Amino acid sequence: MKIKLKLLGNLHLEGKKEMELELPGNVNTIEQLVRYLSESYVLFGFTSIDKIFTNFVFLLNDQDISVLNREKTKLKENSRLVIIPLIHGG
Repeated sequence: MKIKLKLLGNLHLEGKKEMELELPGNVNTIEQLVRYLSESYVLFGFTSIDKIFTNFVFLLNDQDISVLNREKTKLKENSRLVIIPLIHGG
């Protein structure tokens, strides 16, 4: 399955901010994609998957996954995913 991935902030994969990814057959949810990106590309800098979901916003086809099925949200062919790091200040 192919998806379109856009990374904002300081995120990038191999120097790229936007790309089309061909996913392995066992990757079909947001959670599986995050695990794949973490293991294959060391994208997020966290070892705990829970920290990833509390420190980044995921928009799937322009919808925040928190209004969908969160990390269990299914990916489909040509889905568009935007990953945005949260910035905290005080």
